[in-house]
Amino acid sequence: MLECCMVLGSDDGKSMFELGMWKACMDNNAAISDIAGAAFGAINAALFAQGDFEKAVRLWTRASDSKIFSDFYNLRRKYSENLATPDNKQILALIKRIAKGNEQVLVELDALLRAHIDEEVIRSRDICVHIPIISVGDYKAMTLNMDTIRPGQLVNTIKFSLLSYLFFSISSSDHDINLLDDAAYRAVSEKKAQCILTPYLYNGDKLAERYPNENFIVVDNSEYLGLSYTHTFESLKRNIQLGLLDTLKAMKILAGKEYYIDLKASSSLYEWFQSHLCMPFLEDIDEKIGRMIGVHNTEIQANLLKGVEMLTQIGRYRNNDVYLSALETSAAMLYIERAKRYSPDALINEIILSANNIIQKNLKAIQDEENILKAMGNRKELPSFTDESSPAINLIYFLCAPKDSNIFMNFIQSMKPEMKIVIITLVYLLIY
Repeated sequence: MLECCMVLGSDDGKSMFELGMWKACMDNNAAISDIAGAAFGAINAALFAQGDFEKAVRLWTRASDSKIFSDFYNLRRKYSENLATPDNKQILALIKRIAKGNEQVLVELDALLRAHIDEEVIRSRDICVHIPIISVGDYKAMTLNMDTIRPGQLVNTIKFSLLSYLFFSISSSDHDINLLDDAAYRAVSEKKAQCILTPYLYNGDKLAERYPNENFIVVDNSEYLGLSYTHTFESLKRNIQLGLLDTLKAMKILAGKEYYIDLKASSSLYEWFQSHLCMPFLEDIDEKIGRMIGVHNTEIQANLLKGVEMLTQIGRYRNNDVYLSALETSAAMLYIERAKRYSPDALINEIILSANNIIQKNLKAIQDEENILKAMGNRKELPSFTDESSPAINLIYFLCAPKDSNIFMNFIQSMKPEMKIVIITLVYLLIY
């Protein structure tokens, strides 16, 4: 069992993503001993320690629906207009004044947090929560935990952490790291856990350098996540899914460059693909493949495979495994959903189905003489396909064009490496 601490981000961009990270830990029996997070990360730290995933999702869904954090960010504009370069003392006085005031957004935020965070439950759990704030004593970042937070004051501490994040960054622009995030890192360091699990935070590499004795598993989000108040319900769900999948990849449970592939799952088709990719089978097709990738001796599988491997090295979907590279390139070029857990066989099936569907949908257009000339004659006009420039369509032209014709040479010379990889992959999945 993996035993770890977690550090959560202070900004709200990774809020739902971090829920996915938490789910990855739950699904794989990872034991979390300590959680640290400032500001928005403090909200998730409390929710995670509470142990109610559905309630955590409800909080962020309601926050997104109400746009409460959009109003929260407006506090900074409202109060900092005349504070272009305030010192720390001024900022702390401002934070304390807002916290004690009757700002409507803070009233609504207080109600939201209290409806979803149960302090008594959190105090009864074995997980230690750490919340960085700005110290009123020396104006530096400090961390409170459940032993130092007075009973009944957890929500107020979270709100103070949020306000510290909102305003203190005005005076910390000269720093190369986020001071509150650094305090969160410091709080869980030397806990002797197997690792510290964290999303990639602002200048996260420099943060990690401060703690060379710690084993960090840094989960980088593979897509832009957006801010909490910009989300729809669908985008919230996607962020959770990305957090789950990107964490599993960071933990090396899943493989792949862009996709998420479980190499321990069903793989009989994948094993066939590995043994047959680039195996010579028809002289005409072998020669076409050879010309497309610059390999002259096409009688030996290793020669063609080396040519494909060289193409994958300059493509976007480069893996250490040429077969995974070929499948990921094909899936991406065929617009197959990325944020999903695949077995190798399931991804192959998706590729086959997608390519066949595109061919069937465009069959009449593919056979149209004018479209053939446009697609293969290097003309500027686009052919009238439903799926423009799909490798599934180009596969048909690749198979049908005479290998010694100028039109064939023009056709393959105009292709990008990714297109060539997919055509070769489809030859073996659909034709061999």
